[in-house]
Amino acid sequence: MKKLNKIIISNAQEAYINREWAVVAPLYDELSQKGCQLPEKNKVQWVISLKKIQDYSSALRLISLFLSMNNTSSIGLWLFHSGECKQSLGEYSQAIDCYEKALASYQNKKTIFYRLSQCHEKLRDYKSALICIEQASSLSQSLLINAQLASVHYKQKNWSACAKVFEELFERFSIESFRPQWVYCYADSL
Repeated sequence: MKKLNKIIISNAQEAYINREWAVVAPLYDELSQKGCQLPEKNKVQWVISLKKIQDYSSALRLISLFLSMNNTSSIGLWLFHSGECKQSLGEYSQAIDCYEKALASYQNKKTIFYRLSQCHEKLRDYKSALICIEQASSLSQSLLINAQLASVHYKQKNWSACAKVFEELFERFSIESFRPQWVYCYADSL
């Protein structure tokens, strides 16, 4: 029985590496039904595979189960994944709650602030969205974070700030696709 479980885990891990998301979840589900205790890494793969196939409800049920196990070292991780599921389902206020709780114990704070900014933007709370994306930007500069910053400035009709961010994006990343947005924001700032 244990040998069969190891084979199933190996198959699930291989499917995960190959991004065969629809294969991963049923394998881990089979192991769970047999009472197999999965290591944390495999639980994360299980949840990520469910998110990749957009089965957010199943992912949330699993996360709830994992949170009930009271493994305090993983609470931030599960809250983060819960936030991503809720965000994908359009439940932005609930996602914000999860992300804010995850901030206390999840290591990747720039991603949490980025996600918080997206949720606040969807709720048209641009002031909070700007605060969050500026927090993310202070932790790390990236294309996504700066594009989100430009988006928030644009939604606030802060054309000069939007143009400045696009100008920085264009200079730093040399991506031609930003030029039309930059020109539009720059023209509106005049």
